[in-house]
Amino acid sequence: MSSLRFAILTAAAATSLPLLGNAQINWRKIDASLSRADHAIVYDPVLRRLILFGGRDAKGPTNDLFRWDGKTWTAFASYGVPAGRSGHTMTTSEYPFQGVLVFGGRLSNGRVTDEGWVLDGYYWRTLGPVVPRPAPRADHAMASRGQVGALLFGGLDGKGNALDDTWFYNAGKWARLSPKTVPPARSHHALVYDRVRDRFVMFGGFGRASAPLLNDTWEWDEKTKDWTLQKPAVSPPPRGRHVLVYDEYRERVLLFGGQIGQATLSDTWEWDGTNWKRLNPSTAPARRMDHAAAFDRFTSTLILSGGDSGSGLQGDTFDVYSLAPAVVKPFHGPCTTSPLFTLYNNWPWAGSDWEVVFAPLQNVKFAVLLLGVSRTRWGNIPLPLSLNGLGMRRCWLVVSPESITVWPTGSSGTAALCRVSIPAHASLVGKSIYCQGLVPEPNANPAGWVTSGALQAQIGLR
Repeated sequence: MSSLRFAILTAAAATSLPLLGNAQINWRKIDASLSRADHAIVYDPVLRRLILFGGRDAKGPTNDLFRWDGKTWTAFASYGVPAGRSGHTMTTSEYPFQGVLVFGGRLSNGRVTDEGWVLDGYYWRTLGPVVPRPAPRADHAMASRGQVGALLFGGLDGKGNALDDTWFYNAGKWARLSPKTVPPARSHHALVYDRVRDRFVMFGGFGRASAPLLNDTWEWDEKTKDWTLQKPAVSPPPRGRHVLVYDEYRERVLLFGGQIGQATLSDTWEWDGTNWKRLNPSTAPARRMDHAAAFDRFTSTLILSGGDSGSGLQGDTFDVYSLAPAVVKPFHGPCTTSPLFTLYNNWPWAGSDWEVVFAPLQNVKFAVLLLGVSRTRWGNIPLPLSLNGLGMRRCWLVVSPESITVWPTGSSGTAALCRVSIPAHASLVGKSIYCQGLVPEPNANPAGWVTSGALQAQIGLR
């Protein structure tokens, strides 16, 4: 119902509306202070910053550690630091040790390792001789599923052989998995977790002699414990030494760069769960391989750093920004007698569902979502409008309620999740909508109802 009403609200006068076109993103260079390749970047939930560890600089494998503040990389000290390495992987580790997990890699003597390390703030701790665990390897791929572990696939063993084994790390333990379908062995591939779709996505890499260069797309479903080969209509060219990164802001998997033969690449692709689409930003990083990328939750931006052009190390760092951003801003508080907040789980993109949450609720069965196109007037009535006269003391109506929908709460009765379906119409991009909650709370005032804080949402194009 909210989708229909919202379409009527914002486009009632239009007889036909243009559908969305190409994604509106660009790359932007923001730093040039750190030259290295074969390193790893991840968001650290303890430090609440992106951190960079290891890789190779002009002298070889390193074990230095850097923190990103949104503008530049700054070295910082840690205790019990592992030996220098390159070709390792690093993902978020949230249980039992919160921080980041590092596995494998190639040491300065050329040996590949099966070491596992966890960085908890400023302190490293080794996972020790855990059995079972993956064999020593480098140039593998690993991605985290947050609080429920990390998936690892493939890589090169100590003899340079490509591997095809699948492992899962959770609660300090490794488990080798036995899927019915096994992707071809590979190294220098990329793996990422798509949070919205709850799938791991793997692309490309260098295979064995029978399939030396790959451009296949695989997804791992943790529920079925199996790999599925995807069959998109269009795929990026075969490559290895590229990156896949999940853009939490735009809720898309992004691919950049890599190597084909002796050539390095600078193309940008996007996976939406069904198809690959090549993007054509007006600015992009130079050609490179062995670079690293991650989403920075501190700044809500995707960051790419370093790499090798084929003729030298790259020292620049880029972010991705939207030319038509989705923006959410609070603009009014709740009733002063009840701290009822309006939260949101994602961003209001055209052609998607925007999720709004009202909490905390007082063991009620439903909440009412008020959705409108104005925060200053409701017809001839100026806003904000005091509701004192209705028995709702110190409460205000602050949005024009052209759309009124009722949403059930969860079993606990403490929160209500509402979904606003935004049509895929280009004419909506840049427009704002306004939302507020109306919730029963018998003991709050004579009317037994309270209003929540309010949000302004500007619709973006991703």
